[in-house]
Amino acid sequence: MKIFVSLLFCIASALAFKGKYTEWPVSLDMSCEPSSSDVDCTFDFVNVAGEDYYLLMRNTPLEGLLSPFIAVYHKGHRLEYEGKLIHRRPPTKDEYILLKAGEKVSATVHINDVFTLIHDGGYTIEYIKPLMVLQEEIKMPTEVKINSATYIYLDNARKVSLPRKEVGLRSKGSVTIESCTTASFSGGNSSQQSDILKAHKKLCTEFANAKNNVSDSSFYKTWFGTYTSARATIVKNVCQKCVDGLTSKTVTYVIEPSNCQSNWNAYTYKGGTKVYLCQAYNNYDVYCKSSGDPTKEGILAHEWSHAFGYTDDYVYGAANNKQLAKDNPNKAVDNADTYEYYYCLAQFD
Repeated sequence: MKIFVSLLFCIASALAFKGKYTEWPVSLDMSCEPSSSDVDCTFDFVNVAGEDYYLLMRNTPLEGLLSPFIAVYHKGHRLEYEGKLIHRRPPTKDEYILLKAGEKVSATVHINDVFTLIHDGGYTIEYIKPLMVLQEEIKMPTEVKINSATYIYLDNARKVSLPRKEVGLRSKGSVTIESCTTASFSGGNSSQQSDILKAHKKLCTEFANAKNNVSDSSFYKTWFGTYTSARATIVKNVCQKCVDGLTSKTVTYVIEPSNCQSNWNAYTYKGGTKVYLCQAYNNYDVYCKSSGDPTKEGILAHEWSHAFGYTDDYVYGAANNKQLAKDNPNKAVDNADTYEYYYCLAQFD
């Protein structure tokens, strides 16, 4: 994957946008164009306010294709995102980029690195992640909702490169597990191996417990919002898919892969059988806590809900998860971090 980032000063652009985007300090213009073997999409973020703002690069193309910040549709069907789903620590200052008044920052990515584009015809590409912006004197970031989409037509899609996973990846070893209770190890130290196995051994039992805990209760409503039988079925199915995947498939934990960044805890792929455990993962306690704070067990539950339950990442943290349950229960039942909290706290309910 290639990413190109440029920073330009463009007061004229800011003035042009200012009348149109009076309610948001940052605007987005996106365009996509097929090349010989790729589909290149360029994203221009412009500070249209009269003052400086910091823009969080996480979950945007400014950090590359590390999250599903776009949705791609072909003939009304939404294509599956095939890139990394990363469990991260809260954002730090170095993840923000300063956008002075009138400034623009741009990034270009190959979206075929994370979406399979094999059919000729029209594709709609829609930006779906809100932006997070911060003023220097204000400590809490503000969410900026973006409405931007573009359209491309492919008449020779077979020439477009397909997504590739983990080419040339190095790691300190791996743990291969063929059931919920046993494992074989390759690399990693004895402490890492022991903690991974301890956390893994609880998953099947506790996912089953979480499934059985689904009911029209205050505990359920805290994490998933207003109870309906349809949404309750979704929650049960995600938990059951995790149990089924862990019991029927050989799964692998890759220890400290070389492409991890310092604030990554772990990552995986939808439909995969591997969870990649970064160095930061080693800093957590093994078992779930009644506080709901991140643990090795909870992070594994989060990642397998992605891989086997096909959940997405909308928000992180207890307060945000609870608010999501109130505001959008349909997203709450698809949010991996909600399942992490629900899975862990169900053990203490």
